[in-house]
Amino acid sequence: MPSGLVNLLNSLFKIRPEEAPRTGLAFVYLFAAIGAFIIGRIARTVLFLELPNYKEQLPLVYVLIAISVSTVMMAYARVERKLRRDRTNAITLVALIAGTLVFRFGIHTGNHLVYWGFYIWIELLGGFLVVQFWTLMNEIFNSREAKRLFAVIGGGGVLSNVVFGFGISNSVKSLGTENLLYALCLCMVVCLWMVRALGKNADTELTAALERKPQSGKSKAPPPQKIFASRHVMFIAGVVVLTYLVSTLVDYQFQVIVGDSIPGKDERSAYFGLFFGVTGILGGLVQFFITARLLERFGVLVSLILLPIAMLMGSAGLVAVPALLGLYAVSYTKGSENVLRYTVNDTTLQLLYLPLPTQVRSRAKAIIDGVFKPISIGIAGIVLALLVGQLDKMAGISLGFTMDVYQLSWVVGSALVGWIVVLLGLKREYV
Repeated sequence: MPSGLVNLLNSLFKIRPEEAPRTGLAFVYLFAAIGAFIIGRIARTVLFLELPNYKEQLPLVYVLIAISVSTVMMAYARVERKLRRDRTNAITLVALIAGTLVFRFGIHTGNHLVYWGFYIWIELLGGFLVVQFWTLMNEIFNSREAKRLFAVIGGGGVLSNVVFGFGISNSVKSLGTENLLYALCLCMVVCLWMVRALGKNADTELTAALERKPQSGKSKAPPPQKIFASRHVMFIAGVVVLTYLVSTLVDYQFQVIVGDSIPGKDERSAYFGLFFGVTGILGGLVQFFITARLLERFGVLVSLILLPIAMLMGSAGLVAVPALLGLYAVSYTKGSENVLRYTVNDTTLQLLYLPLPTQVRSRAKAIIDGVFKPISIGIAGIVLALLVGQLDKMAGISLGFTMDVYQLSWVVGSALVGWIVVLLGLKREYV
């Protein structure tokens, strides 16, 4: 690497000369991984919207996602330490590439089950790409390096939203939505290349991490009932549950309204690409220029409450004038989530774990992230199936009424008000 570039990186981002190669490789790895997930999310959503009764089927997919992701991740957790981390990642990437190609050719059959399977597949693919990336980073970089470099590396994900969002928006009409799966596989090939390069660059650290065995008998993780005896942890769990519950409900509204408002398949892909590009730019500005200043000046409550308030404004607009502003209102609501949740909200939420003892903290995060998140998505799917009448058709379970996609905003708004109330309680516990 040219010395001038190294000096520039050191002065701007505090990247030391010996850290520059692996930091660059990690940046490209995350850029390609997030790019693959963005492409997959757009393609799976647009293809699913081609089903004639997608409004009734989509809630059931959310339930299957909750079951599938939690089951697969628990199984993966039992075997993921058998090999060195870079080799585990490489094997997984090969499997993900092969599976995606199978779905690409399966789309031609027109079988509805292929669309269902592909929707769930992309959720699993995204989970593996993100979890494996950050797990690998935690073994390559020590804590001091991480504090300096992870913000820079994370910029790869922010840049990816912009590049792939606008790229898809401008090219999908000539490529075709189905052929986006080849671009998805190409991104994962880049990830595989970066994994191999990082494995060579950080051979010593990765070998040491594999040989490092956890100490047994000295400190046992407290059982769940002890962890959740703390009101602070219960409030954190409540915030996470409401976040994913609302997110799933709004995701359903967003997809259905886009499906109703934009008739063509490739036109829908172009709109989703534009959406990710714009929210990527806004999210980058928030992450790099606002998040730290907001936390420093106003603290955790203001930082956390911005997201539900912004989404509540969008839901109110969706109720008030659905016929005129439906697509714009739901895009604002979903866009608020994309811009604020993965920047200010997630950063602040991690701070809430800091007052907890180390063993309680790690155990609480594992249970909340591994159990409560998928359960929340599953509950949202069941609620949606009940409200749109799908459970009545399948099992005769009915509320006596159904809601259209715009009326669902009353449910979303109620959940958002509950989210704000929980945040107010969490603020008192945190202080």
